[in-house]
Amino acid sequence: MQFIVISDQLISMAWALLLGAVLALCYDALRILRMLVFSDGVRIARPLTRVPAMIFSAKPVGTVLELITVNVFDVLFAAFAAAAFSVFTYHFNSGHFRWYIFLACVLGFALYRLSVGRLVMLCAGYAAGALRVALGFIVWLILRPAVLICRLAKACAVPVSACFRRLVGLKRTEKIRKRLPSEVRFR
Repeated sequence: MQFIVISDQLISMAWALLLGAVLALCYDALRILRMLVFSDGVRIARPLTRVPAMIFSAKPVGTVLELITVNVFDVLFAAFAAAAFSVFTYHFNSGHFRWYIFLACVLGFALYRLSVGRLVMLCAGYAAGALRVALGFIVWLILRPAVLICRLAKACAVPVSACFRRLVGLKRTEKIRKRLPSEVRFR
């Protein structure tokens, strides 16, 4: 017969609270990644909206792709959380499932999400918006010379192509002028 000491139960319950908070932090990391990829919930601060590089702005990627990706990542997170909880249960309770450990883990998850998690996601929204604008500005800086070179090449190519078309037109006219007397005869 196995005896359970109350102090061991309290220690395992405290660790379960911590596990719940860590799992909530992992889920917030997944949400931040989702926010960067699909741009839902990205907050852009007022001064950053004047940056000329809004190429990286929030554009819908596609609702079906987004829905599938979100669901797949949520299922993967649930599998990760179940594996982490199982390892935790085997470590602290020799594999015996206890409801108070499960409820403490859920409570830790909920407490994190309702307290620190809100602040983390608020800051992450602004950070994701700033990162998106910064990346857009970097892409704009990298692509700007190429755009200017293309415009310059087009500006130079238009007169050259006009001259080329004129020369081709003149050659065609000369060929027609040479063939005309032999092909057209009036009776």
